[in-house]
Amino acid sequence: MNAVSPTSAASSAKDSLIEEIIRMSDFSFERLPMLEVLGERLCELLAESLPDLVGVFTEATFEQVQYLPMSQVAEDYPERAVFVMASSPHLAGDLLVIVEAPLVLTALELALGGRLKEDGAREKREFTAIEKGFGGRFAKLVLRSLEQSFSVVERVSFEPQRVETNPEAIVLAQQQSLCVRLKTSISLAGLKGAVHVVIPYDALEPVRPRLGKVFFGTPVEGENPQREVIETHIERASVDLEVVLATVALEIARIMNWRPGDTFELPIREDSEATIFCGEVPLFGAVTGKRNNGNVAVQVVRELFLNKDTADD
Repeated sequence: MNAVSPTSAASSAKDSLIEEIIRMSDFSFERLPMLEVLGERLCELLAESLPDLVGVFTEATFEQVQYLPMSQVAEDYPERAVFVMASSPHLAGDLLVIVEAPLVLTALELALGGRLKEDGAREKREFTAIEKGFGGRFAKLVLRSLEQSFSVVERVSFEPQRVETNPEAIVLAQQQSLCVRLKTSISLAGLKGAVHVVIPYDALEPVRPRLGKVFFGTPVEGENPQREVIETHIERASVDLEVVLATVALEIARIMNWRPGDTFELPIREDSEATIFCGEVPLFGAVTGKRNNGNVAVQVVRELFLNKDTADD
């Protein structure tokens, strides 16, 4: 058995570093700091949207942005993954979304309510048509989240073109072309996988000036990304509503004389007016009625909280 001495290991690491420096010196490019911001935002959006797809709590962690030649990107392709090519009218080229096999299979098992398997227990085989289709659906969700991430810089849209499981079928750029790779680690029910987004550097040319400087304001005209994020969280929140079916004016003396067992009538009948409140804010006007099962119900007939006259008051 041959042993590797610490000196040899250190020398090998040094040689690799030198080779990396020489290799990157062949490229003349500007690092794009806003890609770090977009990567972090992509993770936040995936953590919010993936539970709707798989039905469980999801954790997403942004790993890194790398500038690599296409040849090295291709060498680093996962052994088993779903590859989705996508185009954009707002970029000068295509991009690639890679969803690793453990992530695709785990997400599919969760979405279908199946029993999770350890990755080592899964047989190494070709993807089925269902698994391939679900991987494409997963990648499409990544693309939608990437669109929202880019909205702080520029309005862009992405359209998936084809889904592949054979990396040899992927032709994204020339082997010597520089690419940007964003890697995100995702945990589903304790099992982890990764999503890679690969974009040729030249494809970013239309938005490169805005990616080259860090800023968090000046949204695209007509857009308010911060408001969109807040609205998303508000839509997921829950509130308690109260329905006032009737209002009755009574003398205080009569109320003071009430005893257990006393009754008084309320002017409520079918089609009586009611008001729906959230806290002290009237939201809707409604009318009363009954369901087929005998339960009392109210039907919303008008909006009060959007009434301009009410708002001005």
